[in-house]
Amino acid sequence: MINMKKRVIKMVDMKLFGNINKKGFVRINENKIILDILKEDAMGMASERKLEIVQIGGPLGQFVAGEQLTKQLVDYLDNMDMATVMFLNDNFCPVDFTKFLLQYVKREMGISNEDLEILSNLIEELSSGKTRKYTYEELLREVREVTANTIVTKVKRNIKYLMDRYEGVFLQHFESKKCAAGICNRLFSAQCVNACPAEINIPGYIALMYQGKDEEAYRLMRQNNPLSLICGKICARPCESRCRRGEIEQTVGVRALKHYAATITLNKDEFIEKKLPKNGKKIGIIGAGPAGLSAAYYLAKTGYEVDIYEKYPVVGGMLAVGVPSYRLAQASIDREVKLIENLGVSIYTNTEVGKDITFEEFKEKYDSMVLATGCHLPNIFSDHISNLESAIDFLREVKLYDRKKVGKKVVVIGGGDVAMDAARTALRLGAEKVDLVSLESYLQMPANDEEKEETQKEGIEFHNGFGTKYIHEDENIAQGITLKKCMELYDLNNRFNPIYDEDDTVDLQCDHIILAIGQRSDISYLESAVQVDVKGRIQFGKKQDTSLEGVYVAGDIGGPGSAIKAIAEGKKAAENIDRYLGGKGLFIGDEIEVPVFQSHYSIWDTESKTEQVELFTEGCGHAFEENRTVLSETKVRSEALRCMRCDRNSKQ
Repeated sequence: MINMKKRVIKMVDMKLFGNINKKGFVRINENKIILDILKEDAMGMASERKLEIVQIGGPLGQFVAGEQLTKQLVDYLDNMDMATVMFLNDNFCPVDFTKFLLQYVKREMGISNEDLEILSNLIEELSSGKTRKYTYEELLREVREVTANTIVTKVKRNIKYLMDRYEGVFLQHFESKKCAAGICNRLFSAQCVNACPAEINIPGYIALMYQGKDEEAYRLMRQNNPLSLICGKICARPCESRCRRGEIEQTVGVRALKHYAATITLNKDEFIEKKLPKNGKKIGIIGAGPAGLSAAYYLAKTGYEVDIYEKYPVVGGMLAVGVPSYRLAQASIDREVKLIENLGVSIYTNTEVGKDITFEEFKEKYDSMVLATGCHLPNIFSDHISNLESAIDFLREVKLYDRKKVGKKVVVIGGGDVAMDAARTALRLGAEKVDLVSLESYLQMPANDEEKEETQKEGIEFHNGFGTKYIHEDENIAQGITLKKCMELYDLNNRFNPIYDEDDTVDLQCDHIILAIGQRSDISYLESAVQVDVKGRIQFGKKQDTSLEGVYVAGDIGGPGSAIKAIAEGKKAAENIDRYLGGKGLFIGDEIEVPVFQSHYSIWDTESKTEQVELFTEGCGHAFEENRTVLSETKVRSEALRCMRCDRNSKQ
């Protein structure tokens, strides 16, 4: 008889910490997998943020991410210096963590080593923006060097892991001097500036506005954003999400101040901008959206002759045909487009490249080109159902062609800003009931918080954490929809890969379904002139350059994003074209002196002044008029005072 010795399952005491809901000491079965420890013992990630990476065993412990999260705790016990598990969310900065790791080893563990000093100096350069030409390559070489010191070996192992997994983040610090997580604060003057894709000098223009210099403030905005009035009305305000005042109380109303300065300045009808003399070079731009308009603005100021071709009868791209009029009227768009035309930019509407003019003919006319045609093709399913349509087609017909028809019971599927716009527009057209279905939880929805709150306040019901199971139809007409519960939205590598509980369902009645589930680019006009990837998207390099010499991309055509992101990419495309054509850099206007005044202590007693938004109510006679008021001058000066001048007080 064989004596089979049964393995004893051990319980181990561990300390859990990081961005989790429940921190502290717990006793855990050593066979438990890391993900179950997060779900059952740590009670999930705080604020429903995505898990990014785990470190087991203290500061020198092993990093765990992706498929490794399904391994058992016992797999790591032998290599642990401390009985800890740390869970970090997707706001994790690997460069800053590397800096912390090196400082911890040197200061807290008292390790003095030449290798550590070299690594520390290189990471210091990356995190402070004081890099040299070969800083990144030197760092790579150093972490690959073998050392006899056991602790330094662990340090290098961890840094190499982070550099391999987050190469793009390390390169962003090196090449763009930017920290997406907003942690490496010496790379930027203030958190709000770093959070803004266009890196507008926000504290600067607020300081000017406090002194009543609204036109100078508007000029300062336009050095990085020629569509500041438009953004003053509809920007998603990433800057405000990182405002230090918001960590204490209500954030500074950055967008509201921009809205005021732009409105006051343009109301004078006297705004004139300088530009350089013509240099004899011609630039062609396809698409008059925010990216194309931005590129045209900076190129025209720098002396280039610029033509824009736009297939729609209006200018503004998705701003003009997708953003509802109650958020942004065409008249508001046209005010800043006129300023761009005043610089000599010619805009040809109702002119579609690939139809009215071939791409080859277009290319022959110009020294360089920008492709900025955005994402106007919808993703859609069940295209045989007659009362199912895409949100972008629906919004375009309402704004561009004054469509009035909508169902009585409308279901909108999607969780982004486009879904919010479609739902609120359906309500304004007379829908009696609008339900919004989103795979994401409320906190995970990509729509900005303001849009979500206003959508709910207008009476639209959210069904979060559900996807479509099937549509009930009769003769190709939808009568209702069955939803299924979404259990997981992303896989272990944070790739979109939803998992459903097919038995947990909800039924909704409907006579109209609107899909807001993403868009893609129509690049058929390029006639295979540039290389595309396996998914049919344009391939482009770090300088936004395509396989066709002198042809660059900007905006949503390179990947969906916000209006301010498209504006920033338009400026970068202009910079790359100027460099390609041998220019000496973009001309953004005369230097504007930012006031350097002492912030008064009364800043702490100043209450926030917010814009008023008129929400939709049934029977109102102005459902599609712009619904956001401009602050009064008194409120503007008071709100500008609330800025804590992080550009002066947070610099190291």
